[in-house]
Amino acid sequence: MLEDRGLSKRESIRTVETSRDHDVERLFRQREMAGDMQRMAEDNKQWIKELEDMFNEDLKEVVADRERS
Repeated sequence: MLEDRGLSKRESIRTVETSRDHDVERLFRQREMAGDMQRMAEDNKQWIKELEDMFNEDLKEVVADRERS
C-alpha cells in the first residue's frame, strides 16, 4: 500500500519496521503504567510528539533520497 502511495520498496519496508518497533515499545510502556491515568495522559502527549518527529524525519529522508536519485 505504501508503494502505491509513491514510496519505494525500501522506503516502505523501513517505514513499516520503524512503526512496528515504535508500537511495540509503546505497548510495553503502557503496560508498566496501567491504572495510572495521569502518567498515561502525559505519555500520550509525549507519544504524539514522538510520532510527529518521526514522520518529519521520515519525510526529510524521503525527500533527500529522491533528490539524490
